Amino acid sequence: MGDHYKTLCVNKNATSDEIKSSYRKLALKYHPDKCKDGSEKFKVINEAYSVLSDSEKKNMYDTGGNNMNRTVYSNINPSDIFNQFFSNNATVQQPNNISYKIGITLEQICLGKKLNIKFKRDVKCSLCDGNRTKNKTLPTQCKNC
Repeated sequence: MGDHYKTLCVNKNATSDEIKSSYRKLALKYHPDKCKDGSEKFKVINEAYSVLSDSEKKNMYDTGGNNMNRTVYSNINPSDIFNQFFSNNATVQQPNNISYKIGITLEQICLGKKLNIKFKRDVKCSLCDGNRTKNKTLPTQCKNC
């Protein structure tokens, strides 16, 4: 990547209108539809214009030097970013869907009849920790069993 100002054939004090005008001339000259060997040059021209046409990017470029885009992002590994989000190895378990076949009539549907459904679920009791004993210890096995 070279100097964006040289790429667009403008000086560092060029106004946005001068940058735009120079970009248009060069884009027409090196457009891949008009110039068979100009596709790489066209990409470089577009990159230079995208930086110099945006005032924030232009300020960063002017203070950061010629290799602003390369040096800012060159040390970032995308897999490191991904690992930061998922590094705790904790998986969130989605609850299983429960489905029942229930016989209801069309009349019940039309009238919006509410039905109470009973079902069993495996949830640890906070009082006994799922051991079914008052002192939270495992139940003892019967000596006769």
